[in-house]
Amino acid sequence: MSHLNEILNRYRKEKDLFPEVSAQELDTMEQIKLDLMHLRKRWQAIFIWQDGPLVQAMKNGDLFVIDEISLADDSVLERLNSVLEPERKLVRSFFVSHLSLNAEFRNISNTSIVSCPEKTRLNLTCLFIF
Repeated sequence: MSHLNEILNRYRKEKDLFPEVSAQELDTMEQIKLDLMHLRKRWQAIFIWQDGPLVQAMKNGDLFVIDEISLADDSVLERLNSVLEPERKLVRSFFVSHLSLNAEFRNISNTSIVSCPEKTRLNLTCLFIF
């Protein structure tokens, strides 16, 4: 927006250098600039990042329970892998940032072969505590 302001200010201050640009056209450009600023504010209000329960638990060092983890989509499990590995980090692709866990963070996950036998090799209900 600052670049657009510079352009409009230059047209207004040095109008002799730009005789092909009328005052009405400058007013129209000013209105377009105001409309763009308004749209930008509305867009920012729509897309506000908010941490979900997992990220909050990681930051606060809370207990996080994942019930029936075997039912999760493979893409979700892939994202959770980094949380359960020794480095215990979560990669947030939206921000392309890494979030380290609070040392007190714990995860309890369970799975059952009854709910999703193709995703588990175990023949019983399992409980994982990390």
